[in-house]
Amino acid sequence: MNIFLRQAFTETSSATSSIVSDCFDLVKLSTDKLSKEQSLKFNFLTSTKAETAESFKKSFTEATGLEFTAKNFRDYRLKQLDETDLMIIFRTSLSESSAFELAYNIFSERRAPVFFAIHESAPIKTTLIRELESELDINYVHFSRAEELAVPIHEFLLTHSLNSTLTYR
Repeated sequence: MNIFLRQAFTETSSATSSIVSDCFDLVKLSTDKLSKEQSLKFNFLTSTKAETAESFKKSFTEATGLEFTAKNFRDYRLKQLDETDLMIIFRTSLSESSAFELAYNIFSERRAPVFFAIHESAPIKTTLIRELESELDINYVHFSRAEELAVPIHEFLLTHSLNSTLTYR
């Protein structure tokens, strides 16, 4: 199962990065547990390191060997989305790029199921990314502390990974 982890980049401070880091840790704990208990295999297409507005461009260049430009970043991310089986979004601040990548997923052939975790400090105000259940398999979960996501993340991963013949249409 190819997992695409999404966090806000350009609006992320060290405080919100810490929240994202805790969320990423929960995903890794759950995938490790499912790998052992269910013999499931998970591959993270994106980094499992939480970034900040100051760090993400340098991290992109180090990981890919590509100069950070909007085009390089977009091309790289869209290629990752084309390989995605499960998309997990942690919304801790405003992120237009997250909305763009979510829309790309909705209108792609794969239409990977989405787990959308919304921190209390970053409610969704944009109508176009709310109530998307009629468009794709999406789970919205609101949280104030990362620990509240442990069970919902595990259930999402378990439910969607046990079906090895996922179809996204």
